[in-house]
Amino acid sequence: MYSVIIVFKYILLIGIAVMIPIKLTTYLYEKKNIILNRWIYGVSAFLIVIVPQVIFINLSKNIVLMLYVAFFFLVMMFFETSRINVEKKKLKTMFDYTWLAKKTIKKNINGGKL
Repeated sequence: MYSVIIVFKYILLIGIAVMIPIKLTTYLYEKKNIILNRWIYGVSAFLIVIVPQVIFINLSKNIVLMLYVAFFFLVMMFFETSRINVEKKKLKTMFDYTWLAKKTIKKNINGGKL
């Protein structure tokens, strides 16, 4: 029973950790009208992890853990920025699913008839 509670706590912690960078990116875009290029997030995420480990070979586990958390946040912000750009048509994607959304909405309005 105790292990189930621990697993539930980890799932809850991961869910909260995923939502924080997503909400932060959305807040910066909607309220402050700030959106950085997604590649700034992407490149800086890898540099935050790689550069300190190359320069300082013996880092403590706590510092490495903090670097991985920063990496995780920046990667999540990279994907959220990509999603915002796709939705605002500032970024071309490989596939355009807007036709499917229009078809589904039209189907629901017409009572199932196309």
